[in-house]
Amino acid sequence: AINLKSTLGKNTVDVNGTVQSFFENQNINLNIYSKKLSIDDLLTLAGKEDPQSARTKPAGSSAPVKEPEPMDMKLSARGEVKVDSAVYQSLDMTDLLMNFTFDKNKLTISKMTAKAGKGQFELNSTVDFSKPGYTYTLSSKLDSLHADEVVNAFAPKAKDTIFGILSFNLK
Repeated sequence: AINLKSTLGKNTVDVNGTVQSFFENQNINLNIYSKKLSIDDLLTLAGKEDPQSARTKPAGSSAPVKEPEPMDMKLSARGEVKVDSAVYQSLDMTDLLMNFTFDKNKLTISKMTAKAGKGQFELNSTVDFSKPGYTYTLSSKLDSLHADEVVNAFAPKAKDTIFGILSFNLK
């Protein structure tokens, strides 16, 4: 049985679940809940660069990225992630819900929903880690997100210059 409360910076997460067959062919059921998350704080604590400073650095030459090798994990997992409120670069998200499964080296997000700013989004996706380079499918819907909220959060130099409503269906 897993019953864990973890605090990292200002963020607290409850993790509950079970693990069956621990030493071979693990079967994991995992549910994660947080009342409030600051994604910026989590990225900083994880040693990632501040997203704002990364945008201002000049692009340098880098070696080509090697295609990831296929995975063969004897693991299956399923669960749910719930976050009441999250903030990423001043963009507020509420009521985040994600249902996921990992089986036969495929991660499936069967449902991910959240309210973002004054709009909402839905997403479902599958990533197949058993193939070289991995394969992806994605379906997403964004409904009535205010463009100024996105611009203000992700392009602060353009703050208060773009307005309107964003909506799309993506496959």
